[in-house]
Amino acid sequence: IDEGIVTREELFVTSKLWNTYHREEHVRAACERSLSDLGLDYLDLYLIHFPIAQRFVPFEKRYPPEWVFDPEADAPKVMLDSVPYMETWQAMESLVEAGLTRDIG
Repeated sequence: IDEGIVTREELFVTSKLWNTYHREEHVRAACERSLSDLGLDYLDLYLIHFPIAQRFVPFEKRYPPEWVFDPEADAPKVMLDSVPYMETWQAMESLVEAGLTRDIG
């Protein structure tokens, strides 16, 4: 884009919400982090990566957060979080309303 080879409008960019960011209060921050990483103002499609919510891991602690909650533990394991799908989906809908993504899935 910066080199003028293509315009943003000629690209269809998809990103995904990682499992540790399914809670409503984390969805927008996760999307904004993806946008920042990609150097974009909006996504064309933002997907729920996998329909299993995992315990939140802050960006400052580990990014990307990986599958296991604490990879340095003696017995690393996946830690699930009980987040209703509708909570995540409604937060995703607010990203469309805010213009951060055009579509969700």
